[in-house]
Amino acid sequence: MFMKKLNDEDIQAYFQAGNSGFWKVESEEGKKTRLYTDEITDELFGITEDLSPEKCMEYVAEHIYPQERECFWDYMEELKSHESEAVYRYMHPVKGVIYIRCTGRRVPSPDNMIRIVGYHQEAGDIVHFEKEKLLENRLLQQNQHLKDENKNQISYYKELLDTISVGVLSYTLPEHELVHMNAEAMRIYGVETVGEAQENLGRLIGAVSYLNQNVIEKLMDMRYHDGAVSYECVIPDGKGHLTPAIAKTEIFYTSDGKKTILTTFLDISENVTLKKSLKEAQESNAVISAISKIYWTIYSMNLRTDSFEEVVGGEVMHRLTGSHGCASEAFRTARKSVVSREDQKTMREFFEVTTLAARLQQEETIAREYLAADGHWHMGRFIVKQRDANGTVTEVLYVARDITEEKKQEFEYQEQLKRIAQEAEKANISKTDFLRRMSHDIRTPINGIRGITQIANHFPEDLQKQQECRDKVLTASGFLLNLVNDILDMNKMESGTLQLEEKTFDLRKVLGESTGIVEMQGHEKGISLNLGAVNIIHNQLVGSPLHLQQILQNIGSNAVNYNHVGGKIIVGCQEISSDDRTAVFEFTCTDNGIGMSEEFQEHLFEPFTQENRLEQKANMGTGLGMTIVSQLVKLMGGQICFTSKVDEGTSFVITLPFQISSDRESKMPESSVENVSLKGKRALLVEDNELNMEIAQFILENENMLVRCAWNGKEAVDIFARAKPGEYNLILMDIMMPVMDGLEAARQIRAMDRPDAKLIPIVAMSANAFQDDVERSKKAGINKHIAKPLTGESVIREIKSML
Repeated sequence: MFMKKLNDEDIQAYFQAGNSGFWKVESEEGKKTRLYTDEITDELFGITEDLSPEKCMEYVAEHIYPQERECFWDYMEELKSHESEAVYRYMHPVKGVIYIRCTGRRVPSPDNMIRIVGYHQEAGDIVHFEKEKLLENRLLQQNQHLKDENKNQISYYKELLDTISVGVLSYTLPEHELVHMNAEAMRIYGVETVGEAQENLGRLIGAVSYLNQNVIEKLMDMRYHDGAVSYECVIPDGKGHLTPAIAKTEIFYTSDGKKTILTTFLDISENVTLKKSLKEAQESNAVISAISKIYWTIYSMNLRTDSFEEVVGGEVMHRLTGSHGCASEAFRTARKSVVSREDQKTMREFFEVTTLAARLQQEETIAREYLAADGHWHMGRFIVKQRDANGTVTEVLYVARDITEEKKQEFEYQEQLKRIAQEAEKANISKTDFLRRMSHDIRTPINGIRGITQIANHFPEDLQKQQECRDKVLTASGFLLNLVNDILDMNKMESGTLQLEEKTFDLRKVLGESTGIVEMQGHEKGISLNLGAVNIIHNQLVGSPLHLQQILQNIGSNAVNYNHVGGKIIVGCQEISSDDRTAVFEFTCTDNGIGMSEEFQEHLFEPFTQENRLEQKANMGTGLGMTIVSQLVKLMGGQICFTSKVDEGTSFVITLPFQISSDRESKMPESSVENVSLKGKRALLVEDNELNMEIAQFILENENMLVRCAWNGKEAVDIFARAKPGEYNLILMDIMMPVMDGLEAARQIRAMDRPDAKLIPIVAMSANAFQDDVERSKKAGINKHIAKPLTGESVIREIKSML
């Protein structure tokens, strides 16, 4: 700043003026008047640039309130002869209109230069020291010369505030005595007099509803910690009318130190205008400050003279248009500088002053949203202020506010709706595709089963044909079972309920069992399989052998299904790394089959995908196998990759880590379970379906067990209750049955006051095979959960393991 000529002698000459913003004016014949300021004065005047002393003087003179510029220059002339002080209005580029107190005197100068020094203070500081004089008429000056002018200023401010329909409500804390309530506030709250408002103040305040419920907590907190809260609300008038409003509530201390609540609120109903004006508020500066938080620009416009006067001005708008002048020119300048390129045309029409009266002829307000050049969204609004006797609009208010956050929420909401719609459409397409595929995949084997059954019936005496038909029925039903199992596995993985085992297992044994099943599948097509296991240092591992076997079998089955007659499959396993706790293994499966096209390889792991090639037509599959494999590998912490070429074959490489088992002892051989005899054991079989009852009874009686049948849970509970303790060795229970389901039956049996009720093994037989079904069975007291369809081998193995 240009403070180089403000020396210690100058400051000392006027030291008694107080510790405020200092200034110095120099005037010489034939030269422009120069103004020197310090940092405090720069901030007071809103000077943000490094101006020359001449420019600094011009800047301050331009921002003095127009009606008071002549008095200001008279005051400066008066300072040349004697010490004086004055208070004048100043148009601050950020704060708007403020009051400034100025004190100065002429100091000696060795040349013919006139040198005046002094200090400036904002009027708010004066209120603190001279509140008795200022409270009566807001800003009475000590200088008697300006008393009459101050009266005009106060009248002007009343008139200025009367042009803005903002409700004002103020009351003391904690007494809740009404300090001020203007006409607009009375209209919105539906009261006639201040006395009525005082009598019903608690009801009026309590009836207000807030769009954001957090506002209530903030308002309560503000009463104890001061501050201010801005919000949107709805105010009832007690007569059935609701007024939406934008409001600001703050703690305000009057000049005598009284703590008050000051609320200013603006009616934002589209059919309600800002016609009624503010009445006198005891603290007008506070009211204007509150309004400026709602609208950052407010202009009062006269359409007949095409002029405007700034009531509240943002820094940018004030710099572009000044505090008053030609309205058309001001809006033209603002539009070109502030409005974005894409909104220039629409805002040119909106800001056109010459058509405003016509556009507002049948309206009280018109508004337009626009995007500013800086990327912010604004809302501009013209509001009718006055009409002549013919109803023609003569005066309007222009108000503008930032709506960037509102538009951001609007855009986000629109994007969210669009995204939801797209996801819903995608889900609907997926659902339709799934049902279509399932319909095909289920109907195909069912059609085969029905057709083969008809063929078998046509050749009742041909035993070889009967055997062929039975084998084909088993193959088709096996496909159906695999389809259901694959869907269940996919559901578990997608829902996150698939549970990996953590048990000790023999790696070589799992490899042998997996490749043994694949080798049997390939035998019919003359496909050979070679297994090579090298560098297996750690054979006893901890992990999920069931899912490892599922991975290896799925990969191996594909190598069989998509191979030629007489083809070859090579399965390999090697330990590639290890530490004290973990060993990492690489499993490979290579075939010389039909391979995959490059296009299909990109979709190999997607659900329900199969390459549509002529040589694959005979291979029925769900299209879920490789999806399940990739998901299982991922869940087990491994990786999978492959290479493939049409007519040359495919090679898969799977890497999986396993914990090294610390148990060096071998597991109990399964032959010990196989040696258990079930002959003479008594079983209570509970099943409501006649066919399922026949199958289960055959499986049990084939092991020489004695079977008692019950057709629902209630019957089973009664049979067990009448039986002697220890009469039954086992209960096989269906879950979904009439009268009483299997879960309730199990609970009632476990609750019986007899020793065998707590100990007897209960095995659930259910078509419900989801994890939550298994969990419900456990909670009901069921020991094992076997998923239908039942196979004799699996049922007997589970029973023997329990007995």
